[in-house]
Amino acid sequence: MKAITRILALSILTSTSLYAQFSSGNQFFIGANTTVSIHGLVLRPTFNNTVWTNKVITRSPDAIIGDPTPSINQVHEFNEPTGFSGLVGLTYFVGNLNGNTEDDLQIAYFNPDEKYVTTTGSTVDKTLHMVSRNFTGFNNSFLRITATNANSVLPVTLVSFKAFAEGRQAHLAWSTSDETNSDYFEVQRSFGGKDWKAIGKVKATGESKIERTYTFEDNAPLSGQNLYRLKMVDMDGTYTHSKIAVLDFGSNMLVSVYPNPLTEKLLIQIDDWNNIKSVELVTKQGNIIPMNTSKAGSEPGTREYDFRKYPVGTYYIKVTRQDGGIKTQQIVKM
Repeated sequence: MKAITRILALSILTSTSLYAQFSSGNQFFIGANTTVSIHGLVLRPTFNNTVWTNKVITRSPDAIIGDPTPSINQVHEFNEPTGFSGLVGLTYFVGNLNGNTEDDLQIAYFNPDEKYVTTTGSTVDKTLHMVSRNFTGFNNSFLRITATNANSVLPVTLVSFKAFAEGRQAHLAWSTSDETNSDYFEVQRSFGGKDWKAIGKVKATGESKIERTYTFEDNAPLSGQNLYRLKMVDMDGTYTHSKIAVLDFGSNMLVSVYPNPLTEKLLIQIDDWNNIKSVELVTKQGNIIPMNTSKAGSEPGTREYDFRKYPVGTYYIKVTRQDGGIKTQQIVKM
């Protein structure tokens, strides 16, 4: 199960000179030499204060395939390339080492050039079960952070994965480099990111040291938001997933969901409620909660829902019309 959080729920490990605090809007401030931990991702800016806006971090237990060993079963992913200068570390459970030797752990990261880098010079604290490394300078940028053994090479396969719409048709395109023992790509589609359905298969080149381009067309996308990803399968059956691409084939209904993020109440504004069959709350685990209890909002066409009973986290609002059209909207409860 993935743990997803905006930078609005952090635990402060130690503070030396300054502090970490919430700023206005969706900003989070980390003072220089202040250490924070976000679901096991440890950060301490060294010389300068750090201010992040609208950052979302996902922690996944799915390891990155590597040679000769994969990463540990812990990968932290930012929603966008994120610059940082200072200490970067991971606290982990020994049971999640995934074949790696604790003494040999190194921080590994995925940079905006779509390449994994296994570092050298990391420090392992076997008492805290923490691996960390200092990243100096101001040109460091991270998309994913994990750890693996020093001699392990994580894959450099997917150069890009993009999706675009043309009418009611979804076009997917991706390119690879350095394919080794690759078998095929399974194209998967999902609503909400929990349950994924295979909608096609594209044969891979197998062995290649040059850039290869692949395409796929989804001629029957869902009404509303479509999430796409690739399952990249090797000859030996091992596989890894690509990042997610999103296309929205919205219905004609006008739906506004706000505020977002929210704390206590959610307002949904719809042009014609008589055409609405159901309003449902979908958790990140795929559980569906009917939202039958509401009251009229102060604005025309709005209904107000009480969110105080729901835990902090990421959800999807699913609005279904009488004719089967679906509109979805991701929200964050703080």
